Amino acid sequence: MRVTNRTMTNNLLLNLNRGMGRLERINQQLSSKKQINLPSDDPVKAGIILRMHSSVRETDQYLRNVDSAASCWTPRISYLRMSSPLFTEPKSSPIGGFHPFR
Repeated sequence: MRVTNRTMTNNLLLNLNRGMGRLERINQQLSSKKQINLPSDDPVKAGIILRMHSSVRETDQYLRNVDSAASCWTPRISYLRMSSPLFTEPKSSPIGGFHPFR
């Protein structure tokens, strides 16, 4: 097989372009601090990342719901705590000893 200057030049340019593409991808990863910038970089990892983001959003919503429920129930709980001695401690009343059928 004959190797001409044009073949060598084409191979050199092809290899340089491939190297520049890899360098650009690595520089983009370093500057963005992300390994995956587009779903086409790694579709499997992109799917995993999207599921994790969804799970984080669901957990945040759950925590907001818990906070909302806690703020709703706090006044009721404090009211019950204040009124519980009324139900647990017997008080003397003026008609406490009255039994009409004795």
